[in-house]
Amino acid sequence: MAAPNKLRVLSLDGGGVRGYSSLIILRRIMREIQRRDNLPSLPKPCDHFDVIAGTSTGGLIAIMLGRLRMDVDSCIVQYEKLSQDIFKTGFQLPGKQIWDAWRGNAWFSGEELAKSVQKVVRDNLNPEEKTNLRNAAKPFEGAGLFDPGEETCKIFVVAVKNDTNTPTRFRSYAQKDDGDIDTCAIWEAGRATSAAPLYFPTMKVTVKGVENEYFDGGMTSNNPIQDLKQEIAWEFNSQQPQCVVSLGTGKVDKAAEGRSFGSKLLKWATGGFGRIGWTLLTLATDTEAKHLEIMNEDEYREFRKNYYRFNVEGNMGSIGLDQWKRMPEMRHATDAYLDSQNIADLVIQCANKLD
Repeated sequence: MAAPNKLRVLSLDGGGVRGYSSLIILRRIMREIQRRDNLPSLPKPCDHFDVIAGTSTGGLIAIMLGRLRMDVDSCIVQYEKLSQDIFKTGFQLPGKQIWDAWRGNAWFSGEELAKSVQKVVRDNLNPEEKTNLRNAAKPFEGAGLFDPGEETCKIFVVAVKNDTNTPTRFRSYAQKDDGDIDTCAIWEAGRATSAAPLYFPTMKVTVKGVENEYFDGGMTSNNPIQDLKQEIAWEFNSQQPQCVVSLGTGKVDKAAEGRSFGSKLLKWATGGFGRIGWTLLTLATDTEAKHLEIMNEDEYREFRKNYYRFNVEGNMGSIGLDQWKRMPEMRHATDAYLDSQNIADLVIQCANKLD
């Protein structure tokens, strides 16, 4: 593990299929490192970040890049397939989503989400772990989130405990003070962090012999940058990392948000949705507030010295969490954002911190 002042950390926002934009931004950063170092192939994020944190879709990406040690191009391919599989729907009667929201029924299948995440784990687990699981007569998808490697990239994902509405961090590493490890499977952590209310059912996970029910970490930490700051201070004694990269999933044009009759009707319907109302759901998807706190609050003065935030301008944040068919639109908007001179310069500065 790098020294505290040499830590390179990555924070990944939630945002459903818009996590596609985060991956495109990260690929541009990795390409700049490849160009700078004259590498024959695209470097892996796990070789340039010491800690990766993610919430919801960002949590799934953190698992793929950090725990499964995938390269960005492979992750993008898997992410495209995953998004299509978990958000596929057949014919629906008009108004069905509004009716389901009012009754508290999830719009998409939790079983399909679980199967898709399990497949990603099964297909991308490293050979040594596969051998160990095979020798133990255990399925590959049952691989544990805990990674015993001392020098491997560390990851944590954020979920919310259903009965207390408190955030929980599922970690791939032992905690410093007591050596506790999270005994859940990789796929269980991925399923828990991405259980967005309205979209997927909650997820039951047993950790250290205790079963709890969890839902999407985006309800408290859709931008997990503050969780990351706390975590590296507590677990790795780092107050001023060498590089902090925060990737958003697109900004929201507040002036255009919620104008349609359908969105207003949905807001009315979800107002009675059990533990959450529409207002909370809307606030949870606005990640820029936490970014502004990092930039302006005195307690983050040291932390932000090497801080880089990338988040596509415009109204990409208004794309629905399940609208995977708009991925080409996301790609074009993200490429245009990255091609602007000030952002291109920022990518170079960021990459130079990721040695």
